[in-house]
Amino acid sequence: MFDFDEIVERRGTHSAKWDEMEASFGVSTVDGLPMWVADMDFKAPQAVNQALIDAAENGVNGYYGDDSRYKTSVVNWMSKRHDWQVSPDWIVTCAGLVQGTALCVQAYTEPGDGVILFTPVYHAFSKVIKANQRVVVESPLIQKHGRYEMDLAALEASLNGTERLVVMCSPHNPGGRVWTKEEIQDLANFCARHDLVLVVDEIHHDLVFPPNKHTVATLAAPEHEQNMVILAATTKTFNIASALTGAAIIPNPELRDKFKFVLNAAA
Repeated sequence: MFDFDEIVERRGTHSAKWDEMEASFGVSTVDGLPMWVADMDFKAPQAVNQALIDAAENGVNGYYGDDSRYKTSVVNWMSKRHDWQVSPDWIVTCAGLVQGTALCVQAYTEPGDGVILFTPVYHAFSKVIKANQRVVVESPLIQKHGRYEMDLAALEASLNGTERLVVMCSPHNPGGRVWTKEEIQDLANFCARHDLVLVVDEIHHDLVFPPNKHTVATLAAPEHEQNMVILAATTKTFNIASALTGAAIIPNPELRDKFKFVLNAAA
């Protein structure tokens, strides 16, 4: 369990959120609060910290090559928490979901191709798309009934044929929308109709307030499972972003091989 009562001083701990704020925005942490990075100022659960301590106490920090236990943990977590039965073979371990997103861009598109984003959205998406010489195609979310919704009709009318990929957040970052099963189905149908690979960043999947319920995209539209990549991690759930771990869950072996190819090319 988290201890939400203990105040932890993070200044001077190499924290991106606190120690880089003044250089980035010209506001000191004396005069302002850093709300620009999605990590928490609470200690990770003791069980998580103890696992790290146990690993460090071995005293040997050589190359690590066996991720089978990590994959088993992902399989178990997805089954228990999200009712999704994942094969370990579908999982490709990556160094966080920003890297996972960049690898998807490299694997499934070519320079000059369009990558669709539902904006406003997590800034790192457009950053990695542009860095890889692809084109950001914005599909602005619309506000209805006090919440964001996708406007697929407007998006369809704007397509020019260069789009190859859709990257979305589920739940949405920063809007907080927990997409309904029907909304995800509509998007999956849209992607299939236009031959677009759908990459879904589900890093906030465990942080959902009732009565909302997160639905894994592949469960919302199982008929389109082979056209999806699910990016998942526990870094938000347990506040362990510095661990730099993530999982690309790719049921389609062809898409999975393409992802592995660019991962290996990056050494």
